[in-house]
Amino acid sequence: MWLYVAYGFILFSAVIGLAEIIGFIERKLMCCKTERELVSVIPLRGRVENVEQMLRDALTQLRWQGCSSTKIIVIDLGIDDETKEICRLFADESGSVKILQRKV
Repeated sequence: MWLYVAYGFILFSAVIGLAEIIGFIERKLMCCKTERELVSVIPLRGRVENVEQMLRDALTQLRWQGCSSTKIIVIDLGIDDETKEICRLFADESGSVKILQRKV
C-alpha cells in the first residue's frame, strides 16, 4: 500500500517538475534577444481605494513577462491628495513608476 503512495507521489512530483521545465523553456523561446522595456500606462481619476495594490499587481505582471526593464506610467487625471501621495511613495520605493500630471 505504501509503495503505491510513494509511486504516486514520485509521479506527481515528476509531472510538476516537467511542467516547470516546459514553462521555463517556453519563456526563454518567446523572449526576444534584444533588450526591451515593457511599459504599462495607468490613467487615474478621483479617489482610488486600492491604488497601491493595483500598482504592485501591474509591476508584478510586467516582471513576469521576462524583461529586465519594466516601467509603469501613472497619468494623473485629477486624483485626490491621498491617492497622489500613495503613488508618489510607491514610485520612490519601486523606482519603476513615473507619475505624469496633466497641465491645466
